Amino acid sequence: MDQTLSATRIMEAMANQFGGVFVPLPRAVVDVTPNIVGDVTQMSAEFGALMREVAEDFSDGAIAFNELQRVEDEAHKLRLALYRLHGDLRGLNDVQRTAVIATTA
Repeated sequence: MDQTLSATRIMEAMANQFGGVFVPLPRAVVDVTPNIVGDVTQMSAEFGALMREVAEDFSDGAIAFNELQRVEDEAHKLRLALYRLHGDLRGLNDVQRTAVIATTA
């Protein structure tokens, strides 16, 4: 925030030196509406699928190689859903922080 204000002041001083006026461009408004509820729903579904796979594959008390592969595939899908949720939450936070900074500048 301090760097933005400092850069703005430098540009204003430079424009003033040349008899002009510095007019900053409006910040681009990014319409980021992440689907947090959908992300949580998907993550929950993937977790359920992983648990079902583990329960079915371990029902005999052992895990064969092909069963382990299926468990790993389901775990990978869960990780992807978690990363998507985390990314959307981070994006939402970034937009909100940027909006707060823009309104206080």
